[in-house]
Amino acid sequence: MQPPPEPADSPNTTSQVRDLLSSVEDDEQDFKNLVQPLCNPLIFSNKENVQSEEQFSKLSDYFTDRKRIEIEPYLMPEKEFDESFLTTTKCVIKVKYGTTFQMKIEYFDEEQLQNQLFELVSLYQASEETESTYIFQEMKERAVTSLKAKLSILTEYDEERFKNQLESFKSPEDIKLYEDIKTFAGKTELHIGKGINATEDRLALRAILKDHTRQQPDNPMILRKQIAAVKSIVVYVPSKLLYGGKEILDMPGTDDSDPLAMSFIQDALDTVDVVLLISEYAFTIAGQEVKDTLKTSRFIKNWMQNSEKYKLMLLSYTEKTWQLGKNDLKKLQKLFEQENSKRQKEMSELSKLIHPDSLSQSMKDNTITSRVLPVLYTSIHAMQGNAHEIIEENEDYLKYAGIDQLITHLDAFIVQRNTSLIKEIEEKISALQNKQKNEVTEDQESKNGTSSQSTSFAQESSFLKKNEDLFSGVKKKLEHIITETVEKKMESIFVKFAQHAMKRWTQIGNRVNNPGIFNPQFYGKNPLFKDKLYILFDDLDKEMSPVFETLIRELQAALAEYKSQAIALFTSELDGKRVNSHTVGNSLEHALTWHFGKTRSSMNEHTCKLTFEKHLKDSLKRHLLEPAYKDGIEHTKRKMGRHIKNVLSAVRTSFLKDIISLCNERWPSNLARFMVRACNPLISNPKSQPQGCTFCGDIKCSVCFYIESSSTFKSSNKGTIYIIQDRLNCASKNVIYLITCKKCSAQYVGQTTQSIRRRFVYHLSTIKCKKDLALPKHYNTADHSLQDISLMVIEQVTNESSILQREQYWISELNTLKPSGLNCIN
Repeated sequence: MQPPPEPADSPNTTSQVRDLLSSVEDDEQDFKNLVQPLCNPLIFSNKENVQSEEQFSKLSDYFTDRKRIEIEPYLMPEKEFDESFLTTTKCVIKVKYGTTFQMKIEYFDEEQLQNQLFELVSLYQASEETESTYIFQEMKERAVTSLKAKLSILTEYDEERFKNQLESFKSPEDIKLYEDIKTFAGKTELHIGKGINATEDRLALRAILKDHTRQQPDNPMILRKQIAAVKSIVVYVPSKLLYGGKEILDMPGTDDSDPLAMSFIQDALDTVDVVLLISEYAFTIAGQEVKDTLKTSRFIKNWMQNSEKYKLMLLSYTEKTWQLGKNDLKKLQKLFEQENSKRQKEMSELSKLIHPDSLSQSMKDNTITSRVLPVLYTSIHAMQGNAHEIIEENEDYLKYAGIDQLITHLDAFIVQRNTSLIKEIEEKISALQNKQKNEVTEDQESKNGTSSQSTSFAQESSFLKKNEDLFSGVKKKLEHIITETVEKKMESIFVKFAQHAMKRWTQIGNRVNNPGIFNPQFYGKNPLFKDKLYILFDDLDKEMSPVFETLIRELQAALAEYKSQAIALFTSELDGKRVNSHTVGNSLEHALTWHFGKTRSSMNEHTCKLTFEKHLKDSLKRHLLEPAYKDGIEHTKRKMGRHIKNVLSAVRTSFLKDIISLCNERWPSNLARFMVRACNPLISNPKSQPQGCTFCGDIKCSVCFYIESSSTFKSSNKGTIYIIQDRLNCASKNVIYLITCKKCSAQYVGQTTQSIRRRFVYHLSTIKCKKDLALPKHYNTADHSLQDISLMVIEQVTNESSILQREQYWISELNTLKPSGLNCIN
């Protein structure tokens, strides 16, 4: 059972807001105050753009009449060739599924912008005699051009003045940015479509996207500054192709990218599962910078180690120079016949790329080489008439276009990667069918008078206490296993790896003569330099893999032992009174599966690996790169051994803390209640439920987390105990309910004609949003939280018109008006 959903989980919350909230570390912030200032509606104002959209209806002319058609991009910005370093934002644009057109823009903070510009100091000061040995000259020219452009936009320095003051720039903080940059630096913008007219939302978003990715001479100065400070852009599109968690990363081209853009490409290639490398003719003649970028990426390493879980697609897009139409079937057939020969050449080039490693059969099987003709494919589908007849008539053209095959490959790959999810769904369907069968059996037993007796509320509390004691022990054991693994096994590996890292440093240390190599913006992977500092810790994750395997195996063993003990406890207590160990075992299995499951942040080896990589990256930045970038080369070289030890020590500490926290989050703290509820399945015959307030029987119910299961309730002020006369749970309607604070025993009486579940979710929302109401004020005071709420349904009112009178009766009877309680006078 999970605690109630945050506002991010509401079905009315947009995709970008949910993504934003998932990245917020301080979850105590007020939802409204956090999100509202960031939100901007997509406003469509240019009606002429709608008319230009009619050009899409002429797409069929491309195929039928071989006509070139000049149309605006559907959504993504197109790149111009003049002033290339100013025309396109040097960030990866992520495209995700959203219920409406939406966009999220994040900006670099001031420190990050200063770090970027400070590199210009080292580039101007670099000695031309020696820099060729450690700097890529072509990349340097791009870097200088790009940074000069940024400098002129973000600061008051011109190039000549900046060069004259080089000696005064001792650290990034010495570069002063324009004051108005503070208005957006480090912040996030959310642009949200209304969802009423998809075309207008898309065009409005396209305009904003274009404004933030291309410097125009007539752009307002503040917009030029924002463009220069863009860190990331996420676009949400209501497209079926993206549904189910798929994401597309649109990267800058490698041929004219500066170091910052190249670092974005490298970071993206470290995270993706599929790479579509699109070239005009073939991968064989692709630029060397493209091949080098792919070769050094984590994607290619992952693909080489486990190619079945990754896919490399080498696609050629010939429509950039060739136009193929209705009468070109023979040309298409000829191109298709050349594919085998072309694939052999592509495989040969790929073998050269990964040399000295060899290209295995599995790698070949998971490398797609194909020619794609998307304009031809789209043009045929844009034809007017009976869709089935058009597709059937042009079947060969569509086959040679290659798009259907590409989508088939991607769908098959996604299904393969989601086999665990499919299995989980199948198991849930099976469990639901079994549950229905059990309910039929229970109904029959109830009619025959042979059904199991219900356990009393006193016994239920006893179960809770015994199992909570059992759970407390296993929780301590889990933390002990994690601590022992991290402190001992990780420490021994780190001691050896520190020596290994120092050995690597001695190999490159003499060539490190420019502080730019320590620029924390690049996390040790500055594309400008031939030597990369991340290699000091490269392969450390491989060394840690056996540790993660051992950790998860020992945690699973400890939880399996707890499961056996809990089943034995409940079977013993419930023998002859309720369901057997199978019921309890299923509920525990549900919790264990969720704990070690395949969902995001699950407690498994993959999560351990990602968490470790994150902490290693952050520690490298904080304990080596940032100090070195400020202290200078010689000072850093003298202390490199200490820096390496500090990095590894910080990784161990932060990783241990994070994994213990993750383990506690993934393991349901209210598991005892979860299992008791599993022993109280949904009752098809309400009369068989004992009088009192108990759980509803729905294992996904978020309100049962707060329900106090009992046949009586007590007045905190009077000490009087009252008997509940009805059979009640959180699904009951037309009820009076009682909220009691576990910390200070303060009580609140309320009524609702809706289900208590729906009413209570509203209360939770007001508390989280810190509304100016009695309950939010109380549970947002010091030392109070949602965990201190106890909920009981105390009476069901048969006559809806008298529900307010019964509410006033219980407010008076329990004396819950302020200051004695939490109710206010209406």
